[in-house]
Amino acid sequence: MAASTALGEAEGGFGDAERLDFLKERHVRFFQRCLQILPERCSSLETSRLTIAFFALSGLDMLDSLDVVKKEDIIEWIYSLQVLPTEDSE
Repeated sequence: MAASTALGEAEGGFGDAERLDFLKERHVRFFQRCLQILPERCSSLETSRLTIAFFALSGLDMLDSLDVVKKEDIIEWIYSLQVLPTEDSE
């Protein structure tokens, strides 16, 4: 028994009695928030917003929670980022 306790402590400090729970809903809300507005500490990444959206959508997909976002809104937002040619450019 002492060997398993020592092994548990050596692997990360958690004994058999402690367990980490995966809080799926918290992760889903975090990814949803990243799609709506970046956290203040990430505001310098505004130019990489499309990349962040990709990772947030990928995270929601991994959590099997893509149904929490309106796909049409995401598609329209992505299209709004495209630079369209003007009449003067050839």
